[in-house]
Amino acid sequence: MALPETFDESKMLELLVQGDEASFASIFGRYQPKVYGTALGFLKSTAPAEEIVQDVFMKVWLKRAEFGRVKNLEAYLLSMTRHLILDRLKKTAYENNHLKAFTASVPDFIDTTDYLLRNRQCEILLQEAVDGLPPQQKQVYQLAKTAGLSHEEIATEMGISRLTVKKHMAVALHSIRQHLGSHISSYGGALIVWLLSR
Repeated sequence: MALPETFDESKMLELLVQGDEASFASIFGRYQPKVYGTALGFLKSTAPAEEIVQDVFMKVWLKRAEFGRVKNLEAYLLSMTRHLILDRLKKTAYENNHLKAFTASVPDFIDTTDYLLRNRQCEILLQEAVDGLPPQQKQVYQLAKTAGLSHEEIATEMGISRLTVKKHMAVALHSIRQHLGSHISSYGGALIVWLLSR
């Protein structure tokens, strides 16, 4: 579209370089619709497009001293617009990839707030299951899971054979799984495995 006779681009740029606010306002009024349209076409959303417009013309004003070398203002502004759009799209893609990576690193059943609540409920259920074990099974389980002792160390500590420790541990784990499974089956087997592996 041809520029109106009243718009002297070279004169406007000359005044802009000198810090003339009226010339900047004239340039803004002239090219804002085209910059906005370009941004909207790529970003498909008004708010980001408006931010691109602000960024473009902020750069024009801040770097106004450099505009004495510009030969085609429209082409220059649209090139600047496309670079800013590309930067925004790259940033968005980067953030999305990091969000996906974070989400993928957490089990499917986890929503952070919900998870913390469920985790606490499961800890309570686990303690209930342990408290319900026969004395020797409970002691074996606690020495293994809480104290971190090996089967051999537990056998020495309790004065029983290593095989007996192994049997007590197997029965204890089976009982705990059953107790947890009957209460939190909706949470999925992964959570039970996680609890018992702690």
